Amino acid sequence: MNFLTSCHIKQLYTFCIRLFLLLLLFKINFVDAEEQLILPLMIVTDTVITGMRTDTPLRDVPQSIDIRNQQLIEDIGGLQRTDDIAKTVAGVNMTWRGNGGTNIPILNFRGFSNTSGYENSDFLKDGYRKLGSISNTMDLANIEKIEFLKGPSSVLYGKTENLGGVLNFISKRPLISQDQKFDFTMGSDDFYRGSLDVGAPLNSSKKALFRLNAAIETSNNWRDFAHHETKFIAPIFSYQFENGDTFTALLDYTKTRMLGDFGIPITEAFAKIPRTNYFQEPDFDRTSARSVNTLFEYEHFFLQDWSLTLGIASSWLNWSQNYTRFFSKRDPVTELLIDPLNAVRQPNTEHFEQEDRNIEMIVKGYFSLFKMEHDVLFGATYITNDSISNNIRTGESYAVNLLNPAYGQQANFGSDPSGSGNYHIKNVSGFIQDLITLNSQFKLLLGVRYDTITRATEYNRFFGLTGKDKQTDTRFSPRFGLVYQPVPSTSLYASYTSSFAQRINFTLDPNDRYKPEIGEQYEIGIKQALTPDLYATLALYQLTRKNTLLNNNDGNDFSFRQTGEQRSRGLELSLTGKIADFRVTGAYTWIRSEITKDNKLKTGTKRVGVPSHTLDFSGVYSFKGAYKGLELGSGIHYNSSVDVSMPNSFKLPDSIQWDAILSYRFNPNYKVQVNIKNITDRRNYSVTEDFGYITIGEPRTFYATFSADF
Repeated sequence: MNFLTSCHIKQLYTFCIRLFLLLLLFKINFVDAEEQLILPLMIVTDTVITGMRTDTPLRDVPQSIDIRNQQLIEDIGGLQRTDDIAKTVAGVNMTWRGNGGTNIPILNFRGFSNTSGYENSDFLKDGYRKLGSISNTMDLANIEKIEFLKGPSSVLYGKTENLGGVLNFISKRPLISQDQKFDFTMGSDDFYRGSLDVGAPLNSSKKALFRLNAAIETSNNWRDFAHHETKFIAPIFSYQFENGDTFTALLDYTKTRMLGDFGIPITEAFAKIPRTNYFQEPDFDRTSARSVNTLFEYEHFFLQDWSLTLGIASSWLNWSQNYTRFFSKRDPVTELLIDPLNAVRQPNTEHFEQEDRNIEMIVKGYFSLFKMEHDVLFGATYITNDSISNNIRTGESYAVNLLNPAYGQQANFGSDPSGSGNYHIKNVSGFIQDLITLNSQFKLLLGVRYDTITRATEYNRFFGLTGKDKQTDTRFSPRFGLVYQPVPSTSLYASYTSSFAQRINFTLDPNDRYKPEIGEQYEIGIKQALTPDLYATLALYQLTRKNTLLNNNDGNDFSFRQTGEQRSRGLELSLTGKIADFRVTGAYTWIRSEITKDNKLKTGTKRVGVPSHTLDFSGVYSFKGAYKGLELGSGIHYNSSVDVSMPNSFKLPDSIQWDAILSYRFNPNYKVQVNIKNITDRRNYSVTEDFGYITIGEPRTFYATFSADF
């Protein structure tokens, strides 16, 4: 890594000037801070929002949930990507990231992707559902922690594409007293990132609080031509009234420019292809994305143990892209590759706008009846989503040599008509949940949700489709769970959860509509506090998915068929916390995800991109005495081989990544940290069924971060 060439110095100078102006703009006043304490990664008494929509201790939730807090995000260092954090969670593996910089990656939760067919991934932000898009941007500068809920979540959050699980990003909130923090990172491939986190009370009573997070990031990429640049800002304001009520307003804005990178085509010759080769058109391809998220939330407390929360969340995304699709040439009859080292590429252009609105009211409280305690929650939501897309896909296609790609072929859109498509989704729902404490050892969870979802769709020459349709689906989604706690440190649980998702037939034929997709999960497990600072979870589950859409992989983005049934069975073991002066995180997963009913694929066909075994373990040691302030850590992540297609034709090999961390805190105010990723420079691969590309993992990379806390 050559940090300080003349070109790098110029980039660094420009970058620092931007940060300096940003600091002046917000007139930051630094204050003295007490010595920083190391945060535990998670303890048994941690509360979780995602699984219950209430601040419920993890041990009382009859479902597997993992929390990754600010300490682990800092330990990862460098890019601080969601997929880097997700790989530490049992039952979750990354399948595709591209070169989106801060974009939401495609993840497998318990063997099922968080996208389905042409539907985009959705996620949660502070408990509010974002219908989402794979082009969404998400910077972690203002994220306090990430919650991974595994299994269906429809009872609490309604229709979702994430059958196997869902991400909930929890934003940082204003504090009465907080450190003012500045981070600067530089690393391989001209990577530069600066971020700040500042906040202070706005009045003498400290009822009005303000906090600001901001970040700037720019980087080239180890892949030829690829690069990205991101700017992010997130102010937040809160006010506490004299009666204890609180009002919170959050806003975040992200702007990203990048040269996207799909990876390489699906070909058995993947290992022969140089990993730096880029198969799109660098002079044509470009992507820009802007997103805005807002949340206005008012919480009113009444009686002694009751509260009412009214939240209005909205999101807006504007995404423009020139992109070159590429795909392997296959025989239309045998579906075999014609030439494993040559592919076809096709230029396209698309502009996409999306707006989400989420209005939600929740009443929660506590009462005692017949010597049983009830923690109850009533909720109602009104969610809408409007999306508009314009595209041009040229009829021309070009051959590309995968070993030695040539560039400079001009896209000709003159004779190709532009297309447009839009849809409107309305989701109205109500739900109820009751966590009943039967006695000192048993807790019973009951819940049900009713959803009505209507989607109106209209296309005009959109990827060859013209027409309009309207479809409405309704369903009850139940949830049951039982927790047995023989001692306070041990929780045994069993649960049943269900979900459903609306599926749209893009042929717009009302006589050939798809059925809603149904998901059902049975899970048993144990949550054990081994020590006050060390927490372990063991979970066994069966997750069944009915009426699933599968892409026909015939070159048509909208060509799908609805299969009979798919199933995942698995075991997950996780370990999080501290052992003496070690912060440790461990996760092991065994899973079998397969087709169980289908009119084309054989029963037992394994799902794409799902490793049978994953293992992740990392530890960071904090030295004491004369070496106080020094921390040394290492981690290893392993995925077994994965299938790249259905029917199963060939596999990608096992992937192993070994990382390391070295940091030194000079005093309570200053810290330097170095992260090394993929120390052995091993080639690692992943694949997603939804897009038909193989993603190559990053090579050996270095990041150095300087942190200042005041």
